Amino acid sequence: MTKPLALWCHARARSTAMGRMMFERGDHQVFDEPFARPYYFSDQRISPRRTDVSPDPGLRFDHILRQVLDAAADKPVFVKDHAYHVVRHVTPAFLALFRNSFLIRDPNEALPSLFARMPDMSDEETGYAALVTMVEAVERTGETPVVIDAADIVARPQDTVAAWCAAVGLRHRPDALSWQPGIPDAFDANWWGDPSWHRHLSASTGFSENRQRDYPSPDDHPRLRRACENCLPHYHKLRRLRLRIAGDARDSIAQMPVAET
Repeated sequence: MTKPLALWCHARARSTAMGRMMFERGDHQVFDEPFARPYYFSDQRISPRRTDVSPDPGLRFDHILRQVLDAAADKPVFVKDHAYHVVRHVTPAFLALFRNSFLIRDPNEALPSLFARMPDMSDEETGYAALVTMVEAVERTGETPVVIDAADIVARPQDTVAAWCAAVGLRHRPDALSWQPGIPDAFDANWWGDPSWHRHLSASTGFSENRQRDYPSPDDHPRLRRACENCLPHYHKLRRLRLRIAGDARDSIAQMPVAET
């Protein structure tokens, strides 16, 4: 069995586009946020957000983990999920089950998109603190964390995805960087009850900037502004660890917030 390849992230980090690319490759079974089920919907759920749905014992964390590992016994598996869904279970033994990598995005770009759909987002649901915890846990195992930035993916998809593939032991597939519009069945756009989470991806044909955004501005919402300010130090810390890419001016910009271009 090949260990499942995991991309841990925070919300609105362009992780679903990475999952879409992995689906396009055709050589992995893609799991889209499987650990959100125990976090929000199981009888052991952490969040009270979805108390409108009866808790399901079949969605407990150990059951979902077993589904992922069993699938990996038959075919290579790719998992993209939010770090805060699993951070309470992060031990060296848990990390050793996966080939771990991490995706980040400037909170000034990511959090307005989250706030538009979840204006009562909790501090944990912003996701950056849990991501730092996971990265530090990987560092304590002696491994070098594999971190990529969404801004790099949009600006230089070929080079960034190639660097990520090399770091996680995959053959780069340039043909998988573009796809037909639509959402594959592997991405259940309705499980959360709000298909707008995948609205931009469903119309996309590759890694690109969403230029028709109608997100709230942190300047107009004190709660959103505080969340961005609180998450920015976590983002800077993780960004300093991001993968080197050929021709990258990393050293000159590592301390600066980076917006997508």
